[in-house]
Amino acid sequence: MVLNFINERLIDCAFFYTLHILAFGIFLLLLSSHIFSSSVAKDIAVTAFLTLFLFFMLLKGAIKARISHSISFWFVIAYTFNLATYLATFLYVWLPTLFSYDDYHEEVKKVVLWFLPIVAIISAWVNFLYILRKSP
Repeated sequence: MVLNFINERLIDCAFFYTLHILAFGIFLLLLSSHIFSSSVAKDIAVTAFLTLFLFFMLLKGAIKARISHSISFWFVIAYTFNLATYLATFLYVWLPTLFSYDDYHEEVKKVVLWFLPIVAIISAWVNFLYILRKSP
C-alpha cells in the first residue's frame, strides 16, 4: 500500500524531472559548444537558460522559506553554490564582450577568460549530477 502510494507520487513528478534533466542537458551542450565557437545567439541562449534556472531556483527558495520556516545549513550551501555557478557562467559569457573595450589589461583578460570556462563547465556538471541524484 505504501509503495503503491510512493510510486503514484513519483509517476506524477516523472514528467517534470524529465523536463528538468533535458533542459539542463541542452544547457550543458550549449555551454560546451559555446567554448569552441561563441556567437551572440549562443550568448543570448545561455543567458535565457540562466534566467530560467535562476527564476526557478529563487521560486524554490521562497517556497522552502515560506513553508518550512527553518532552512538547513546544507540548503544554504547548495543555494550559494548554485548562485556562484550562475554568476560564473554569466561572467564567462559576457566578460569577453566587456573586455573587448579594454586594451590596457591584457594579462588579466587572458587569466579571466581561461579560468571562467573551466569554473562554469565544472560547476554546471556538478549541478547536473545533483539534479540526476534528486530525480526519481
